[in-house]
Amino acid sequence: WSVAPRENAMRAMHRFCSGALLLAAAAHAADELQLDFKLNNGNLFPAVGLGIGNMQRDRIPNVLGTAMLQHGVQLVDTAMASNTDAALRDTRGLQVVTKVWYTHLGYGRTKLAVEDMLDGLNGCCAVTMLIHWPRCRDDISWMHCAEEERALPQRVKDAGPAPAEDAWKGSWRALEEFYAAGRLKNIGVSNFELDDLNELLSSCKVVPQIYQGNAWQLWFRPEVLQRLGEERVVYQAYNVVNGIVTRESAAPRAYRVLADVARAKNADVGTVVLAALKRRGVATIPRASSPNHLAANAPQA
Repeated sequence: WSVAPRENAMRAMHRFCSGALLLAAAAHAADELQLDFKLNNGNLFPAVGLGIGNMQRDRIPNVLGTAMLQHGVQLVDTAMASNTDAALRDTRGLQVVTKVWYTHLGYGRTKLAVEDMLDGLNGCCAVTMLIHWPRCRDDISWMHCAEEERALPQRVKDAGPAPAEDAWKGSWRALEEFYAAGRLKNIGVSNFELDDLNELLSSCKVVPQIYQGNAWQLWFRPEVLQRLGEERVVYQAYNVVNGIVTRESAAPRAYRVLADVARAKNADVGTVVLAALKRRGVATIPRASSPNHLAANAPQA
């Protein structure tokens, strides 16, 4: 998703401060706060996880050890593109959200990608698998569709043709098969716009359990939120810290309201934001590696 313009950022921050922050104050003041959400398939899913996708791989075991033992983290978020499987394979007791990259869209390529990721994880964790993007897009500057296709190993090209516009449909069929076989705990999608989401929900055999999207979408894509709510699909937000907590310059007056709530509760600003979203039924996967940030982002904080 592209970064929202300044005026949109200000408007979103004001919306957040005028509504969700009041909710956050009540949530943070409560004696107990829900640690898990129940998905539409009956599975429990941690409300707050830890994003490790861009973390240096040699740091992951130590960070995970601290997060799990000291802060109660039970879920991590990563992706095929991050290549973190080997760093997780000796971890036990976690749920992992990972994602099929757009180069591997299509039935055959997705089957190969999922098999590779499951092999890499070596049975360490209960796996939630998402389609990362519905397609590669030339209008997104960091996507290099033709270049990435050329660079793929031959075994990937042999598994299926280069992804067409609607290749995600074959990918979803593959995920449904892994799910039906009990090899995936949950399945879902990420970064789908409303048209693709509607098409998926109208044709799928298995309704997604998880939708992962940018935190800004919570304010600028109400139609997506509404459609997900109709199917009881849990929204898992990424970019919460960079998208909200570090946006003081975009809306300084609104941010002061946020900071005032945090001071009144003797809490970190990030903790209050996560509590607000949790109270709203939104799961989050903040990235953190320092002891202070791990504590502020802890599920029970």
